[in-house]
Amino acid sequence: MEKAKSCIILESVKTDSYAKRVYDQIKTKILQNEVETGSVLNERDLATQLNVSRTPIRDALNMLERDGWIRQEGRKRIVCMLSHKEIQDLINLRWLFEPMAFDFMMDRTEPPSLAGIKKALKVMGDLQYRSDDLECRWELYHADIEFHREIAKLSGNMEYIRLYQSYSERLMYTFFAINSPVNEYFDIHRPIVLALERGDYSKAKEECVHMLKGFQRNADYLFSNVSTNTID
Repeated sequence: MEKAKSCIILESVKTDSYAKRVYDQIKTKILQNEVETGSVLNERDLATQLNVSRTPIRDALNMLERDGWIRQEGRKRIVCMLSHKEIQDLINLRWLFEPMAFDFMMDRTEPPSLAGIKKALKVMGDLQYRSDDLECRWELYHADIEFHREIAKLSGNMEYIRLYQSYSERLMYTFFAINSPVNEYFDIHRPIVLALERGDYSKAKEECVHMLKGFQRNADYLFSNVSTNTID
């Protein structure tokens, strides 16, 4: 009896592991725009392509639907963009928490290491003039996420770090939706690093607010030019 129970548990863990891997693969393709908005995801086709049974495929699709990456219409699973409200909700989270991260830095007893944030900035500088290439654009978006993840780490506040991690991937999705001007990424983010190098957290916070205002303007422009509730 004990052996049977163990086998059931192991089989369940294996299935869950497959489902998570399928989930990650599909989500990455959505984020990289390799699977376009409006595409229909077919269980049988995915099972054949990924060489797994339909059970983990079904579980992965349920997870993607739960997290808002796809929606169900009848029997179809369709890749969907974020609604205007979802994008604005994510921007509102940024307005609420990102400037506060610099207040947390002021309370730290030792100056934080800037190696990670400088590395992300260097990637932006290396890639900003190659932004017409979709792969480079993806890398720039990823560097932006890493830059702000480093800000969360520098805050030293573990709850904020966990919170940022929870919404950072969906935030990257907004970059594609808003079509952020990636050729400006380096110039927008560099003043934050320069202020941090001087230990001027108030100035770094000010530069962060300036950056968020630009992001909000891009979102407002997008919303004003799209009349439907969901971005096509």
